[in-house]
Amino acid sequence: MEEEKNYRIEKKVIIELISKIVKEVNGVYSIKKGILGKDIKIKETPEGPEIFLGLIVKRGISVPAVVEELQRKIKQELEKTLTASVKKIDIAIKGIKFSS
Repeated sequence: MEEEKNYRIEKKVIIELISKIVKEVNGVYSIKKGILGKDIKIKETPEGPEIFLGLIVKRGISVPAVVEELQRKIKQELEKTLTASVKKIDIAIKGIKFSS
């Protein structure tokens, strides 16, 4: 028998947590804001949240390595903090920051 939870975690809390994790990953310049100003999208599903975010990365880094590290860290932190599985983390590279 599955126990019903009697609390709800606001999406903005999850977004703040993801934003903090993104800042800790070497090679990420920033999160790219979309046309509507949203930078991280979360879709709730019965299997767990689906997370979508766009990034601007620094020039000279390995994009696959940064994406893998970020996906791993987000999944670990959310599953540890929320004690719920994360269904998917989609990351789109929206740009590369060249030093000026």
